[in-house]
Amino acid sequence: MTDSLLETETPEAGPLRWPYWAFGVLVILFFVIIITWSYSPMLRAQTYQLIFLVGDEEMRGTSLLKLGGKDLEGESDVLVNCCMITIANQDEKLKYSAMRELYLVDEHPAIDIPLLIGELKTSDVVHKSQVIQVIGNQRRRSAVAVPALLRTLSDPIPNIRLHSIVALGKIGPESIPAVPKIVEILNDRSQDWSFRRSAAFALGGIGEDSLSPPALINALKNASPLTTDSIFFSLGLLGPKAASTVPSLINILNNKQSAQREKAVIALGKIGPGARSALPHLREAAKDPYLDRETVLFAIRLIDRKDPRD
Repeated sequence: MTDSLLETETPEAGPLRWPYWAFGVLVILFFVIIITWSYSPMLRAQTYQLIFLVGDEEMRGTSLLKLGGKDLEGESDVLVNCCMITIANQDEKLKYSAMRELYLVDEHPAIDIPLLIGELKTSDVVHKSQVIQVIGNQRRRSAVAVPALLRTLSDPIPNIRLHSIVALGKIGPESIPAVPKIVEILNDRSQDWSFRRSAAFALGGIGEDSLSPPALINALKNASPLTTDSIFFSLGLLGPKAASTVPSLINILNNKQSAQREKAVIALGKIGPGARSALPHLREAAKDPYLDRETVLFAIRLIDRKDPRD
């Protein structure tokens, strides 16, 4: 009997059967992962970064595009990292996309300014133009790029020169060495209006107080309407630094044939207490039906306040 039991064949094992509840768990887990990925910008950004690092050219381009999307605006660190890798690796086919995405990122500490300065040596006009714009958008972080931008101010390509002017203005006071050249552009009547207008804006952004104010006032004599607007805007940005222009602004205010009278009022107001000599003229102007009375009175209040230096 014992032998017969030992001789009994063991039945073959059937296919592994998952209990129904296990499939339910897998389905729920799948949806949890999908929902988490959908509502977690950080997880999506990390996923695109991984695809960028291991994917082919098309996948890297798609990843850059996705990382630059509005739904991932808070994950700019990942985007900047991928863009800087693209530039450092001299990826010719993706560099335009990388620079386009970097252009939309303001003052980010991970943007390598020295690396971008090196890119200015390229003969690729489109890429060079993009690099200059990105440098400008980093504002004071790009102070180290001022010498390089001074060189691009003399570039034979007009678009490169124009973007250089704008970038120097955005960098601010660190661009003071460029002021003489920018003043020269502003005063050059042969320049296209877009150059003179950008030069005027740049002088306001840089904030230099010796050459800029008289150059801006002098440029009013032969400026187009669009350039005129930028000149008055920059005088306003200079504020108290533009005090030397008060006599000229008073002359504009008193010239009833001038279309710039109200702009002069606004500029005088922004100069503040340094424009006290204009107060009698502004009080008279407040009676002029052709000027906005509220604008004139507001300028008077700005000028007539106590000077903190007193």
